Amino acid sequence: MKNPNNPSRTTTHISDQLALLAWAYDTWLESEDKDDTQFNYLSGLLLNFARSNSPDVLLPEEYATFMQISRDLCVAGGMSDDELNS
Repeated sequence: MKNPNNPSRTTTHISDQLALLAWAYDTWLESEDKDDTQFNYLSGLLLNFARSNSPDVLLPEEYATFMQISRDLCVAGGMSDDELNS
């Protein structure tokens, strides 16, 4: 899949990473036994993804998925809507 912001770059690898991250997130959401270890691991995966892939190389749907997971994890970690929107 070509990135419209940079036509010479494909995002297949990024898309694959994000799909696995989304799968891990969905699995965590469905878990009955959520704990800090899982939350911290998932947060670390998301942070490493963000460090490796700047927003300008993500396709719009990739960016939206990343931001939704980020926002949901922030809320799960105790951030309020006011903190998120500031």
